[in-house]
Amino acid sequence: MEDCYRYSIGKESRVEAIIPKSKSAVISQEPNIVYKERPRSENWTQPPPRISTTAQKVIVLAKTHKTASSTLATIIQRFGITNNLSFAVPKLLVRFGHTPFTPDMLAIQPKHGGFHIFVNHVPFNKTSIQQVMKPKAKFVTIVRNPVTHFSSAVNFFNLTERLNMSGNIYSPDFAFSTLLERIVQSNHPFCRSAYNGQMRDLGQFYNESDLSREVIAERIKLLDEQFDLVLLQDYFDESLILLRREMFWSFEDIVYKSKNVRKRKRELPRQHHIDVITKWNYVDVMLYKYFKEVLQKKIKEYGPSFGEDLRHFRRVKTEVLNLCQKKPKSEGCHDFQMNVPSYTILSIKKENKTLARELLQNKRMMRTNLTLF
Repeated sequence: MEDCYRYSIGKESRVEAIIPKSKSAVISQEPNIVYKERPRSENWTQPPPRISTTAQKVIVLAKTHKTASSTLATIIQRFGITNNLSFAVPKLLVRFGHTPFTPDMLAIQPKHGGFHIFVNHVPFNKTSIQQVMKPKAKFVTIVRNPVTHFSSAVNFFNLTERLNMSGNIYSPDFAFSTLLERIVQSNHPFCRSAYNGQMRDLGQFYNESDLSREVIAERIKLLDEQFDLVLLQDYFDESLILLRREMFWSFEDIVYKSKNVRKRKRELPRQHHIDVITKWNYVDVMLYKYFKEVLQKKIKEYGPSFGEDLRHFRRVKTEVLNLCQKKPKSEGCHDFQMNVPSYTILSIKKENKTLARELLQNKRMMRTNLTLF
């Protein structure tokens, strides 16, 4: 791929070469751009003002498992709550379900022309989701390097234990091929998340086997037409800069703290495992490669100011998080530290206080304990 104004995501001939060395992706080289330093954002510790008439208010996030979609969802949820927007709320509290979305999955049916925000897990079905949203919704999703995605899914969903296995999956004496066979044979949705799970989440791959690459390519192009932006977990900050421009938001609107980050030591795959996973998850590999190229194209179209905006955002993010960690009661920090049983409560309280009270008393909801960060 060509460089993007000297800001390059990089060029690889193999998917496995793009595994980031750290949680936050590092660019291949710093942008060689001379610019006048921007002044620090004024009043960035203050609660953000109500959204302007130009800011995007109607957003659909098609969540994908183990791709930083929960972190992305909190950014969108915080924006919606801060600006008094309405949310599509699932009956199942955290997710709509494991089958493509239909309006009867909603805890509350839309009023006033539809909802503003849709962010819960459900296989993507744009036509059905549009029926419950206000007009002119922006559709976004996020994908991840299939190799690191596989590792994350196996770890987070405890697939080895679930499939009666144990040990480091990347150790020489582990029956890795047996693990893959059991994942394919299992009908459990957590297992299916590890096997081309990103295309499953996006509603384009179910029980079909031996799909031709031509058919897969057509479905990926369809997704490109259906989404306004596809972010990459491996380049999360870079993707957020594009999201900010797409939504006409401020830098403060996209500040985040990662959710569901693995706490124990990561198990690194050997080259043999990387090759096997890449071939086995070839559908997700095609998906990821396609949207990686799209992301680089969008960065190029953004222009030379991309590197400047990225550095400015990272400074703002560091300052906000440092302040709110040291002084959590500082004015404005409540929006980043709020701890509530679920966004569901805040989302429906205005329209149905009785249901909100019932959910607050639900032990399952209390265990969910979703937060703004």
